[in-house]
Amino acid sequence: LGQIVRTPVIKFLLHSSSYIWFLVLLLVESIIAQQFRDVSSSRNQPIYVNSLHMVWVVGFFWYECKEVWIEGLRSYLLDWWNFLDIVILSMYLASFALRIVVYLSGQLYCLADSASYYCFYFTDAGECHTPTLIVTDPPQRPSSVW
Repeated sequence: LGQIVRTPVIKFLLHSSSYIWFLVLLLVESIIAQQFRDVSSSRNQPIYVNSLHMVWVVGFFWYECKEVWIEGLRSYLLDWWNFLDIVILSMYLASFALRIVVYLSGQLYCLADSASYYCFYFTDAGECHTPTLIVTDPPQRPSSVW
């Protein structure tokens, strides 16, 4: 089985089917997000709603790590296609990391003060109700003695 999987035609078919499954996952996530627009339009959406494709990204990351381990870093970086893989992986990992940062920021702000502007911004923005803002007059400058 190992010899069959290492043939170039089978490797091409396996990689192509992997990318097709990735596109199918993105399509399914887009359809689900469209069906549940009220949940997916706010910042209060669960992380798993748009993160099903991250399973594929983790697998792709693991594959690239194995490729670096087998070929060596210098040989890996001499192939220009690997730079494209690095850029793709870094974009996906950065978007996922930022999604987690936004989620955790909202949770921390709401834990500190559930009525704060930042709690509203990171959790309830985009929903039907609007926050009531208390507008105060700006502080007056002290009168000059001159």
